[in-house]
Amino acid sequence: MFCISEQDLSERLIKRLRPHVADAVNGMIRTAVQKQMALFTYQLQQTLSEQAPDLVEQLFGLQREKNPERHQIRNEIQSGKQKSVITPPLQVSD
Repeated sequence: MFCISEQDLSERLIKRLRPHVADAVNGMIRTAVQKQMALFTYQLQQTLSEQAPDLVEQLFGLQREKNPERHQIRNEIQSGKQKSVITPPLQVSD
């Protein structure tokens, strides 16, 4: 019969179980982080999706604001009020 003290038994059990418990704890941490990242990613995607229509409207709004200026410049060029800023391409001699 083999007898050991309670303290020795506890120390041996702790020594053998430590790597397994550490793996289990690391697994729980990894799972918790993955769940939080998935939740954060989902919330960020929802927020950006909600803001996308406003962004598109702002972009088209900027285009609408610039169009009258383009038309005015084009009309001035065509009517001769402003010199053309368009230059012909350079000819390169060989």
